[in-house]
Amino acid sequence: MVNSYLKQFAALYAMVYDSKRMAAYGKYQGYDVVIQDATQQAQYVIQMAVNGTTPYFVEQTAQFVQSLNFPFVNYAKYENLTITVSVKNKPRKIQEYFVEVLNVLVSYCRNAGLASCCKYCGTQAGIGAYSINRNVDMLCGNCFGKISQNLAQAQRTIREEKGSLLAGLVGAFLFSLAGVALWVIIGQFGWIAAIAGLIIVVCALKGFEKFGGKMNLAGAILVFVLSIVMVVLAETISESILMTQALYEEGFSITFFQVLGGFFSLLNLSEDLLAEYIKNVGIGIVFTVAASVSTLMNTYRNKNLKHELVKLN
Repeated sequence: MVNSYLKQFAALYAMVYDSKRMAAYGKYQGYDVVIQDATQQAQYVIQMAVNGTTPYFVEQTAQFVQSLNFPFVNYAKYENLTITVSVKNKPRKIQEYFVEVLNVLVSYCRNAGLASCCKYCGTQAGIGAYSINRNVDMLCGNCFGKISQNLAQAQRTIREEKGSLLAGLVGAFLFSLAGVALWVIIGQFGWIAAIAGLIIVVCALKGFEKFGGKMNLAGAILVFVLSIVMVVLAETISESILMTQALYEEGFSITFFQVLGGFFSLLNLSEDLLAEYIKNVGIGIVFTVAASVSTLMNTYRNKNLKHELVKLN
């Protein structure tokens, strides 16, 4: 998704706009700057890694940054050699906000004798733009190499870990029942909510991990399949409750468990009921998939440290 405001700003100041990582980066008046689009949190995050030579530059810079008093700034700080400023997302004025903040920061850095640096080690030589888990950072090649080596070692350790798919599956089933209960409650009002499907998936993930399941590719697929099965189960229970109530009102003396046990036989007695059930299950599965695929993928990537590590142009 292209952020036209950020793209225009990058073009105006000869910076690079990266739509994949939702960021603009490059030189602004001689300083390395990264602006990350965090509009899901209604903000943009400006970062500048700077280093100095005077004994008190860290304390002085932290005090200056914290004193920034713009009404459109959520927070500002200087930690670990990095100035971070969160700017409120006001589309029509966001470019003006960027310029105001950056001009003040650049002016201060020049007067204080600060220079752009690697955000990890502070060196001022050989700085480039890198993507670390789709976050753009300015750092040196040596630090990027160390990060890559550490990540590779951590990934090897994760691959060697043992886990039980069966135990994880049991945990996923038990925990997902909470989501099933929510689905059934919502279903009594005649609704099908994507949030209930998402909760089934999230609970299944927690249960899978809690019971010792290893969140590898097989584990992620199992959780996904189980979640779909639990959606079908939830809709079946919900429809059974409604059917029991309807039969009771017609004068039939029948229990919920009797209806649940003969649910599909009862469905076959009415084409309309069968079509309605298939439609509701289909909608439920679509909602669940739409709401939970990104959650599953992110969980799998994070648990297995499937992070992007690349040097950017």
